[in-house]
Amino acid sequence: MSNEASSTFWRFDLDKCRNMRRSEQAAKTLQLKSDFRDWYDCAFDLQGQMVFERLSTAGMSRRQMFAFLQKLGLRTPRHGLVEDLVSALTHDCEDWPKDLQRRFLDQAVDVVIYHDEQAHCGEGKQKISAGKALDLYPDTYASEFIPSVAGRGSVSLRYLQVGQRRWWLRYWSQDDWRSNAGEGDCEILCEEKPGRPHEINDPLFAVDFIRAGKKLYAIDFNIAPGLAPLNGLLLPSEVVSQISSFIQPLQQ
Repeated sequence: MSNEASSTFWRFDLDKCRNMRRSEQAAKTLQLKSDFRDWYDCAFDLQGQMVFERLSTAGMSRRQMFAFLQKLGLRTPRHGLVEDLVSALTHDCEDWPKDLQRRFLDQAVDVVIYHDEQAHCGEGKQKISAGKALDLYPDTYASEFIPSVAGRGSVSLRYLQVGQRRWWLRYWSQDDWRSNAGEGDCEILCEEKPGRPHEINDPLFAVDFIRAGKKLYAIDFNIAPGLAPLNGLLLPSEVVSQISSFIQPLQQ
């Protein structure tokens, strides 16, 4: 190995060690407050001066979330109270006979009922026919169900942000309308260049999308997503360092 190549090798190795040390030092200043466990939790400092809250039911309600996603310029499914939503979904067939309208609602249109507007990860919601929703939950918040695949199963895309680092992931289920439930898996599609949307001030978040034809629909905004797909790609201290570096200026 030439002296130049040797010098380059050791310079790269030393830079890597310095970056790891900085990550470890940053992680030691941050304390975690959470209602669930994740693989990188070991890197938080129990006595840290700064506190990072990672709560599964924190953040916006479902109706606030849809309004926020639309403000960002993203397309969302139609949504609202069931009675209003069903009226919007049947606008084009309001001249049909009543019995035909009812069959249409019972057999051709599904909605997602949000029994818990703060829940994420496939919890607190139910997919049922629009007719049944109108009978049982007329005043409950809901959204139009847009299938992501033909037949059984589902596929979704996730934009995942950790500090300044960001990835696109794909989730799929073979037997459930929720892509993160049932028999399925996920994969990392790519990592984008470091950066973040300036409209979002959360150090950790995910936006979920479904594709219908050539259109993407934003269906969820989560400020406490699980990071299982990144396990093995990053060190725990690197995750916490990214979070710490983002929130440190906010807490000073």
